[in-house]
Amino acid sequence: VRIDTGTRVFDTTALIDPCTPTSCIDASLARCFRLPTTNVGGEQICSAVVGSKVDANLRLKLLFKIEPHVRVRTPIRALSETVRAQFRDITLATISVVLGADVYPKVIQPGFLKVQDGLPVAQSTVFGWVLSGD
Repeated sequence: VRIDTGTRVFDTTALIDPCTPTSCIDASLARCFRLPTTNVGGEQICSAVVGSKVDANLRLKLLFKIEPHVRVRTPIRALSETVRAQFRDITLATISVVLGADVYPKVIQPGFLKVQDGLPVAQSTVFGWVLSGD
């Protein structure tokens, strides 16, 4: 994803998680990007415009909850060559911030690839294709 702070644009990675109620960003990343923060109800939030590397016209103004630690490592194990071979022709998204249920309907697109049982599935998004499953 691309995060536009108003003065600079940063390329970073994101996890799309419809089970996370609100989008969030790691505090260290928010500091690094110099995103202005506000306290609301005892929690820190910030805003930024999120764009896509594959769709230059996409601009989503989002609020992020600032979390002390958003460190998601995925996949949790290396992908086998069998899995990589099945998805070689698609651009995969990787992770650094979490885009939650508040954004999910805006980023998911039609397009779902299931190659075979036991392999991850691919879902089309405005950022590229994402893999999920084993």
